[in-house]
Amino acid sequence: MPLCRGVHIIRYVFMRTILILVLLATFSSAACELTVEYRKARIKVRADIHQEYRNCDKAAKSDAYYKAVSICKAEGRGKNIAGGCFHIVGYELVTTKELTAHCEIFKPKNGDLDRYLEYYMEENSIQKCKPIEPKT
Repeated sequence: MPLCRGVHIIRYVFMRTILILVLLATFSSAACELTVEYRKARIKVRADIHQEYRNCDKAAKSDAYYKAVSICKAEGRGKNIAGGCFHIVGYELVTTKELTAHCEIFKPKNGDLDRYLEYYMEENSIQKCKPIEPKT
């Protein structure tokens, strides 16, 4: 029992030390005030990098929806219903992962956003941090 308690104390001290080091690193990096251009670039890059995936996902869901509407109309199910087949299909169509599985190739991988942001900043000569002005 005492050996187990000693391990817990060592683990506690180790985790506290790591936490303090992380907090110190966080506070030292807080000295950087982001420029307006950098913030705008980050928003644009995020939108750009996800656009192909969103377009594919939207097209796949739209395709499934209109196929279901055409089948509904061919079967004559929406004749006496307000909204017709568009209304019926909107409630019965459930999108699944299989429907949009082919779009996964367009999903950005880890690090893609950071690499594209760095490239975009370099191409457009954008600085990340505002210069630190000395206090008088």
